[in-house]
Parts: sequence; structure tokens; C-alpha cells
Amino acid sequence: ITIGNSPPRVDSVTIDPFTPRTGDNLTAVASGWFDQDGDPEYFEYEWEINGEVDPDATTDVYPSSKTERDDNVRVTVTPIDGFEAGEPVSSALFTIANTAPTDDDGIVSIIPEDPEPNDSLSCNISDTAEDDDEEDVLTYTFTWYVDGIERPEFTSTTPGLSATVPWGETENGETWVCEVSASDGTESGPTISASVYISDGTTPD
Repeated sequence: ITIGNSPPRVDSVTIDPFTPRTGDNLTAVASGWFDQDGDPEYFEYEWEINGEVDPDATTDVYPSSKTERDDNVRVTVTPIDGFEAGEPVSSALFTIANTAPTDDDGIVSIIPEDPEPNDSLSCNISDTAEDDDEEDVLTYTFTWYVDGIERPEFTSTTPGLSATVPWGETENGETWVCEVSASDGTESGPTISASVYISDGTTPD
């Protein structure tokens, strides 16, 4: 009597991270490997995106460069013990979520740097301040605070990279803060800020 090989099996497979975003590499995580013969664990991987199998994806990692927001991704693993394959098991369908804009060492500045009473203030953000994985068009929200109190009348949302407080609104001894955040239309990124102190340094005539 010759004892034949028993094919392996696997209980389930999922994708890590559980809530994938456009900037995430996807990793297939199989669990519940069992082989009656004690053979070492091995899997074949098949990745499906939007209902179509990607023939070039054969490892446990699916790179972020191949996914976009709202893509539907599924992975199927087949357990193999070196002699034969077991039954394939598929993951649930995962939808790629939006990635919020990220701060990329952005710089916010207020001009002038040493304002005097009544000076207008211009808050500017560098055009490389926020990155978006989906390359969405970003809009920026500029929020102004005076001595810690928000001045909502100067809040503005614009695709431009600057916002202004008009002449005549600043007074001696005030601290003005400009906070800026970027939105891709779905989510907002982190807030970055700059501040200036209003000081009367002009000698009267």
C-alpha cells in the first residue's frame, strides 16, 4: 500500500490594511493553513481588480501604484504543499478609500513679517505644501485668529494660495494667526499655521 499525499487547505484570507486607501500597498493575509502530511506552507496568489484578474500580480503584495480611489479589489489564495493544490479561498471585496491631502513640509507665511497697526496681512502657503495621492485639485481654507479668538469674517476657501486681511483691521499689541488646511473635495488634510505680532515701531512725525 502506498500512502498518497493529502492536499492542504486554508480557512480564510483577508487584505491588510482592512480599510485600504490609495497610498497603501495591499497585503494578502491567509490564515488557518493545514496539511495532513505536515508539509511547509506555500500559497499562490491571484489579484482581481474591478472584476478583472491582474495577470502580473502573483505575490502576496499588491502595490498602491495599481489602485485608485473607488477600485474594488479581491485576492484569492490557493494552498500548495509541493505535490498538489488545495481548494482556493477568496477574500471579501475591498474598496479603495480616498486619501486625504498630506502635509509635505509645507510653509505658511504672513506678510509683512513685522506688521504695524492698520497694516494689511497676507497669508501665503507654498504650492508644494500639500500633496494628494489622487492628484485631485485642492482648495485651501484660510482661518484667522486674533489673540486666540477666531475672526470668521476673514475665513476664506479658495483654490488660490493666499488670503488677505484688509488694511485697518490690525491693532497694536495683537497676535494674528493664520491656519491653512487643504481639501481634495472628500477630506481635509492637516492644519499648518503661521503667526505675527502687531507692534507700533514707527516714530511719529
